[in-house]
Amino acid sequence: MTENRNNSPLCNTEGRGTVCIDTHRVLDSCRDRDCYENVRVYLNAFGDETLRAATNVRARSASVLWAYVGVDEVPFNCGFYQINVKYYITVEFEACLGIGRTQSFYGIAVLDKNVVLYGGEGGSTTFTSDGTDDFCRIPDLNNRGTTRPTATVETVEPIILCTKIINDCCCHPKYECHDLPDAIIDYLGGAVNFDNNGPRLYVSLGIFSIIRIV
Repeated sequence: MTENRNNSPLCNTEGRGTVCIDTHRVLDSCRDRDCYENVRVYLNAFGDETLRAATNVRARSASVLWAYVGVDEVPFNCGFYQINVKYYITVEFEACLGIGRTQSFYGIAVLDKNVVLYGGEGGSTTFTSDGTDDFCRIPDLNNRGTTRPTATVETVEPIILCTKIINDCCCHPKYECHDLPDAIIDYLGGAVNFDNNGPRLYVSLGIFSIIRIV
């Protein structure tokens, strides 16, 4: 570490020890390949109308629009945490509306993933000075931190495995969702009809991910 110290003549470095760097430490991680079969794709009014009029539909591409990551303690297992990941996938489709007529439209698929990782005890509380050194200042009661771990998810764009049009709404209830964040609905460009009684789109997706707890 000696060669990394500040050797400027304006600084007296005699007697200085090594400098500690406070950074995140990876406590546990996992790398997964997941396959989600028959995931419902949610459409806006334009997408529903296009699907009803289509003679054939194919999925062109899929990308991760956003992911929610939650960390919860595992009861009776000190130091272990459950990582809850909810992927919001935007899927682009191309519909055949007749000879020589095609129409593109978009939908949203929701994927859930849960893993358990070791995150340490995380029982201490931390406080940080604000640089004012004012003994009589009004204390900020929110200026406290914790060693509770956080999770990071890395993923690549999903791989589309197959696409299905299902007329029976009770065929594949496994990956049904009945609520979407407002930002996701706004991105789709219109309200989603979750209880659509007409044809529904289902896709099968493969996704690679690396999850770390730090």
